[in-house]
Amino acid sequence: MTNSSEETTIIASEEPATTLAKPESRWRQRKLIWTSIIVSIGILIGSIAVAWQLGVPIPFLVLAPKPGHWAGDPSESHSVSFDVTSDGLIRNFQSTIKSGSAQCTITSLKDISIGTDGSFLIGERGTDGTLSDGYSGKFTDTTIATGEYSQTFNCGKLKFMFFGENHWEAKWQNP
Repeated sequence: MTNSSEETTIIASEEPATTLAKPESRWRQRKLIWTSIIVSIGILIGSIAVAWQLGVPIPFLVLAPKPGHWAGDPSESHSVSFDVTSDGLIRNFQSTIKSGSAQCTITSLKDISIGTDGSFLIGERGTDGTLSDGYSGKFTDTTIATGEYSQTFNCGKLKFMFFGENHWEAKWQNP
């Protein structure tokens, strides 16, 4: 037998002991967090529902129109066409009016901004909010735009006058 003497040293720590949270209190913390999340989501959904009912635009729900060429039905007596740029502008807005063998095309030379709700205006609105001269429109989804127009067109000897609620529609054609 071999005699070996081993010493065991015990070091005492003077640091305070940490206490672990009881499983019950961790459950309460998680429940509080999830309750806060659910209440926040409920408030957001409620706000969206109220805005929707009131007709208030909800910008983050509006999908941007596809860039490319847009056009209405050219066989109609009145059609529109335009291009949407990748940075969200309307260019080359054209309106074509047909009456018998006569045809008149008017082009806007300005870039037109698209609002956060998908709407745009070429022309003016009267003080009562009605379209007095020009075109108004709105992208109803990523591939369809609709609107109204009220305008007087002078094409040579011909004069076209459109007042009231005259509607147009254009669809995305290609990139």
